[in-house]
Amino acid sequence: MTDDYERLLTAYWGPLARYARGIIGSTDGAEDVVQEAFVGLWQRREPLAPDRIAPFLYRAVRNRALNDRRWNRVRNLWRAAQAGDERCAPPPCEEEVTEQRVRDAVAMMPRRRREVFELARYHDLTHKQIALALSMAPQTVANHMSAALRDLRVSLADLLGESESRTETSGSD
Repeated sequence: MTDDYERLLTAYWGPLARYARGIIGSTDGAEDVVQEAFVGLWQRREPLAPDRIAPFLYRAVRNRALNDRRWNRVRNLWRAAQAGDERCAPPPCEEEVTEQRVRDAVAMMPRRRREVFELARYHDLTHKQIALALSMAPQTVANHMSAALRDLRVSLADLLGESESRTETSGSD
């Protein structure tokens, strides 16, 4: 049992911590949330089917992260006020600007759509795993993914200039 548990820790710690950090915004808080999720899995001691482990862990991390974010809202506001003094930084390179544009476009999506997109693209979960983790139908996950990709195409149209002309010419065939 402990070898299996260690393998789960090794396989899921990093992706779960990144997922929690995306919700909370803090690396330390994210690691605490992931640790609590694994403690909950250990205490559960009921065997889970292999295809249900990832959704269980992602759901546990999501719920704990949302709770943590709710309880720490005042602390985060205080930190933001303290970080208000701006320092000079070198201008960002083109790749950094593009990455920031993508992050901003994803951040502007509705919450559920953003969660589905991030779980699929950044955490490599299947639609079925996402559906289990977020308690929704697989078709709803597919609909959210389609809408998310559409949102990105619209938000980043100036970066995708070539692909726009391709869709126009392919539509006239």
